[in-house]
Amino acid sequence: MPLVIDISAIISLALRDENPVYAEAVVDALAETQGLVPSVFWYELWNGLATNVCKRARLSAEDAEAFVAAVEGLGLQTAPIGVSGEVLRLCFTHGLTAYDAAYLELAQRSDAALATLDEALRRAAIAEGVELLLADA
Repeated sequence: MPLVIDISAIISLALRDENPVYAEAVVDALAETQGLVPSVFWYELWNGLATNVCKRARLSAEDAEAFVAAVEGLGLQTAPIGVSGEVLRLCFTHGLTAYDAAYLELAQRSDAALATLDEALRRAAIAEGVELLLADA
């Protein structure tokens, strides 16, 4: 079964002061299954790293660039944009942002499990019958 990766599931690998246990489980799972991401994943990755470099000084620019290269090396498949009506339905039904709904819509469309630490997204996935990657976080 493919695995849709939400940015919250792996960003902790770049931030030394966060617990990376769940992110490490995601990387381990990718050794055995195809990882999928919506195109918004890359923008969220770059934004999260830029915020933590520029505004919070939690990592260096060099470390951020190395992390992007490492994520690019995971072989994640970037999926085309989903059906806007379904993304909006998920937003309205579960109170999700369009960004989070894009991950859930992709998991539904791809019959994939979802890796996320976002609690609202987890609740919505359960309500929609989408399998979650579970690990000690």
